[in-house]
Amino acid sequence: MKFSKIHPDINLEDGWKITNFSVTSGKSHYISNFGDPRIKTDDFYFPKLMINFDIQRVSYMSFIKLTIGVYIAFAICLLCIFFDMSQSDLFTASLSILVGCLFAIFVNLQVAESILGEVEGVSLVDEIHISTMLFIVFVASIQTLFHRLYKGEKKEKLMRIERLGLGAIIVAYVVMNIIFIASAFNAG
Repeated sequence: MKFSKIHPDINLEDGWKITNFSVTSGKSHYISNFGDPRIKTDDFYFPKLMINFDIQRVSYMSFIKLTIGVYIAFAICLLCIFFDMSQSDLFTASLSILVGCLFAIFVNLQVAESILGEVEGVSLVDEIHISTMLFIVFVASIQTLFHRLYKGEKKEKLMRIERLGLGAIIVAYVVMNIIFIASAFNAG
């Protein structure tokens, strides 16, 4: 196969290209002789030809389309950080927004699976969706904790601690997404 190449007219759709291929031959074991009366043995081996293609994504627009909703939902979640958790009305509004964001991300994950197809493992798109949902649950937990702590505590000190904790969540989320995307990019 030294000088074999893919014909230039063979193209994949949706931003993919074939980068390499290999052709190998072998034998396959079958439980049937396919009606050939000349074969008198219980072991039926027939030749097989295997063609493997390596493909690479050349367009990242579909990735952006599948994840932009997640990042927008997380940005909306970040707005809740600025709500005053000592006020019950704002706490309730914040939880409502966070639940709405979780629902939006869950629906977006279902749409992504219907487009990409369901896989046994966890894909990059799955990692981004799942980590974002976990971060939103964490933000809701932190806000619930601070809402309960505000009763009888010094408000200024707690607000500073709350802002630092939620700021750390933002940094951790951004770093984690960079790691996910960089590792997927390095893997090809």
